[in-house]
Amino acid sequence: MGYLRDIGEPFKSGRPTLKPALEYWTEQLFAIVEKLFTWEGVEFKQKEIETRLILRGRVGIVKIGRNIVPVVADGLNGQTYYPDEFKYFNWTTVNSKQGRAIIDKDAILIDNNALRNPTMDIIRRYALILAHTEVTLINTLINGRSNKTIVASNQKMAESIRAYQDKILNGSNDAIVDPSFIGLSILDQANGQNSLNYIIRQSLLYSFYEDLGIKKNQQKRERLVSDEVEADTMLLKLNLKDMYDARKEGCEKVNALFGTNWSVTCNIDYDGNGITENEQEKGVSENEETSGPIQD
Repeated sequence: MGYLRDIGEPFKSGRPTLKPALEYWTEQLFAIVEKLFTWEGVEFKQKEIETRLILRGRVGIVKIGRNIVPVVADGLNGQTYYPDEFKYFNWTTVNSKQGRAIIDKDAILIDNNALRNPTMDIIRRYALILAHTEVTLINTLINGRSNKTIVASNQKMAESIRAYQDKILNGSNDAIVDPSFIGLSILDQANGQNSLNYIIRQSLLYSFYEDLGIKKNQQKRERLVSDEVEADTMLLKLNLKDMYDARKEGCEKVNALFGTNWSVTCNIDYDGNGITENEQEKGVSENEETSGPIQD
């Protein structure tokens, strides 16, 4: 994704490191969040709204010429009776357009949720944990091919050992043929601590979904009483519904101010009725089109 890193870097094999793993998981989780809602009636790609909401917790909607444009809304100012509500915001675009808008008068400020918190905080948290887990898991798998550490007594010997370990890293087995290896000190690093597996990665992804308000059937719940399950489900609904309600309110304000016909639907079945908001809206439209006066 172009927002988070410059694509086109050549693939490099070798032992995994944290930075590329962190970039990968940040982009993957970002893409998941960006697809939670569908915007209709807008004259631009919906990512222009969602990206700003995810990264900054808010997006400004202003009119530039004849165009209704989502913009970066910084510098909230103009104190009201409340410490987190403002009269104005400063806005900018990438082509150097800028201005100062009066909220609800000549521009609309759409929030990511009731507290105006960016979802990026959740993305970064889980991306970091997943990156550490993945690096540790892959290194554990590599070390499982040869769980011995060889202690070299000089640089030449160390280079030969590294060449041997590179073969192991790339999936090949090899023999040590250098006679100078005779008498090497070999340390056994096998232990029962590195039992990470695919389940840990899945558990972290399920936790990420739940923090967003998306319920996933990750494990058996026989040990939980029904009240505990219901309380957990209600909390999940509140998380996603908060973001959805903020977007719907923003749509209503934009339509009222600019005379547009924007709408937003949720792509997740947050109320547990087996139908997403998007599917429900489409179902209503289809019923309205097919219904009519009864013919004799």
